[in-house]
Amino acid sequence: MNVLYSTPEHFTFEIEAIAKAYALDLESPRAYLRLTKGDKENLTIQKLDVERIEVACYHSQGGEILPNPSIEFLIEEFDEDDEENHHISWTPLKVSQDYQTRQIAWVERNNFVAEFDSPATKEVADFCLEWAKEIEKQQWQVDGKPAPGVTATIRYFDAMGSLPILKKKVDVEEVSEDSPVLDFDLNYCIKGNRTGLLALIDAAAMALAAQSESTSSVFDFQADKHSLQISLCGDNNGRS
Repeated sequence: MNVLYSTPEHFTFEIEAIAKAYALDLESPRAYLRLTKGDKENLTIQKLDVERIEVACYHSQGGEILPNPSIEFLIEEFDEDDEENHHISWTPLKVSQDYQTRQIAWVERNNFVAEFDSPATKEVADFCLEWAKEIEKQQWQVDGKPAPGVTATIRYFDAMGSLPILKKKVDVEEVSEDSPVLDFDLNYCIKGNRTGLLALIDAAAMALAAQSESTSSVFDFQADKHSLQISLCGDNNGRS
């Protein structure tokens, strides 16, 4: 039987819990969260577009930073109008490991899975179950808050993904509220649309409320000439 295997809920719940702990908006079409702990442990969660997400960890080999692994998923919603049966499924599309990349499912323009490698999707689903256990052991979040000793970098990008959403010249009034935007004026005051400012405030408040010794680069936006970074360093007594 040709069966398309989805990612186990244990994996998706763990990734969603980590994203929530660091105030990463997974509803945003383009968002990025990178977590590091020491020199070896790391985790990256990145929204590629509205219906695609990538989860990865990386290692260094021969002076190059390589995926170990990186998996791209299609986010599918079923029975949206039926609250009782509504659920979200992550379907693995592509796997990268070191120098190799393997496509295991193919989608059409409407994000409908048109073709897939059934044994490969099962292999990835089984792997994600074990990976979820490993991610959980790494303790990137503790009770819904950032974990001690973690450095976090969050970025939001524009709809095309070509530039981070922090821009020098942008008419905030004309940008959709669904896409967070922050802007510097000529005096370097920060302004933005509602979604952008809420995202900034939520991320900073989440990190400030965390009872931990974590180091959190809450926002790290970069544009051609300007950048904004908010970092929390040291312990809760103000030492750094």
